[in-house]
Amino acid sequence: ISDVLRQTALQLSNNLRFQVVDSSHNIILDYWLQGGITAVTILFLLVGGAIIGLAKKHKTLEVASFLALSTTLLFNPASITSLLAFWWVIGQGFCRPPGAPGDGPQSA
Repeated sequence: ISDVLRQTALQLSNNLRFQVVDSSHNIILDYWLQGGITAVTILFLLVGGAIIGLAKKHKTLEVASFLALSTTLLFNPASITSLLAFWWVIGQGFCRPPGAPGDGPQSA
């Protein structure tokens, strides 16, 4: 396909020949194309678990950040900075609150 696009761009004398498409415009489509239904299912399970975890901890700022990042990733190609923030917020949904049992060494 890339050879046909390049040849057509050369015939039409447009700048398409200088463009490289390496991802879709949507994070869900990216995971679907790269990992199939298994990857999309795991993504949805992680997202759902993170939202539930954040809601139980009453972390409204993180929920709002997650919704903003999700909206951005649904309509724009993913960049490393937005993906880093996206996965950090998901991790916040699964972490234990400070002082929770099993949180580390406790002072006696």
